[in-house]
Amino acid sequence: MKKGLAVFLVSLLSLSILVGCGTKTNSSASGDSPAGEKVIVATDTSFPPFEYVDPKTNEYTGFDIELIKAIAEAEGLDIELKPMEFKAIIPGLQTGTLDAAVAGISITEQRKKVVNFSEPYFRAGLVIAVRPDNTTIKSKDDLKGKTIAVKLGTTSEKFARQIEGATVKTFDNGNDVYLEVINGGADAAIEDLPVIKHYIVQNPGKLKVVSEPMTGDDYGIAVAKGKEELLKKINDGLKKVKESGKYDELYKKYFGE
Repeated sequence: MKKGLAVFLVSLLSLSILVGCGTKTNSSASGDSPAGEKVIVATDTSFPPFEYVDPKTNEYTGFDIELIKAIAEAEGLDIELKPMEFKAIIPGLQTGTLDAAVAGISITEQRKKVVNFSEPYFRAGLVIAVRPDNTTIKSKDDLKGKTIAVKLGTTSEKFARQIEGATVKTFDNGNDVYLEVINGGADAAIEDLPVIKHYIVQNPGKLKVVSEPMTGDDYGIAVAKGKEELLKKINDGLKKVKESGKYDELYKKYFGE
């Protein structure tokens, strides 16, 4: 009986080791989002017309949303959109809780150190917006000593903090940035041109753009480090979407010709 029990325990231990090894192998393979696995894609739905909630359908929509869905369809990716504040996106990619992110993210050297980026998919630039009755601010030089509203964690914030003597107010939501200027809490806002133009069209008479683009920013789809297979699929999908004419269709829909 003792000998039989010993054989049984050794067999059980061997089986446990085999199962443990099998689990570890599966965990490693899933690290690069293989085909069939859910891809968690972060987005910031307070950044129209790139990402926002459609008030009629209460669903996520916008240029970025439709673009990532088209890329997913072209490459057979199963994506799950995860809305969050912009400031939480890069940390989420770093910790591995997110696979990718599409949120009008400017490609910068600093960000490239901690996340990978797809090929650029949109050219933007920062501009100054003020109240319609403001006649004193027309360029970056006029912002010296002024109060500037920006969205937290963006290239707008980085740009504003380099202006001599300026007081920078940060907000999690783009609408709060604009309201701060409209209500007199800030002299100006710094924002990407297509985003602020969309807001002005939707809210006529509230703000005006007073500068030419002060930067040339390229937007990219951010992908967590270590997910090179996913990055390749996103780049391949982006190429297919452009070649099919779908990209031009989306561009015209949200930005005109």
